[in-house]
Amino acid sequence: MTSHSHACPPLSRRALVLAIAAGAFAPRLALAQSADDPVETVRAFFATVNERNERTFLTREFNRLFARQRRRSREMDSPLPGLDADYLCMCQEEEDGWKNTLRFELVAKVDNRVARVRVKFRNYEEREVIYALHRENGRWLIDNIEPPGERSWQYRLQETE
Repeated sequence: MTSHSHACPPLSRRALVLAIAAGAFAPRLALAQSADDPVETVRAFFATVNERNERTFLTREFNRLFARQRRRSREMDSPLPGLDADYLCMCQEEEDGWKNTLRFELVAKVDNRVARVRVKFRNYEEREVIYALHRENGRWLIDNIEPPGERSWQYRLQETE
């Protein structure tokens, strides 16, 4: 009587290396929103955000404002304030390599509940923006985006014209 094994064939050396490498990066991706460091949350936001995963970086209130403004924008068939420019580059067009110029700085942290992170970069010109973060469910999450001298993103997302 022959026994047939249904065990998986052994991994090739290349497959094993790829599996180990993928495992090494998995915890970093899972913990993109830092429990300890608001700067790391903003850094991860710039490195990985897209419309599908942005909500994992934002507070419940900031997500609610984005969702409501996107709904109103679809109903009006027109981009509304807060949706008419890229909140990462503060622009409508990106200069090649602009993310390579990013500089992050913690400017305030109060009672391990609120923090402000300054981001400076070059995208056709020198730019600066402040990210306001709150701790929510044990993680640092973005609650507002504040370009100096301009209306904040929370304010823009509440405008209808």
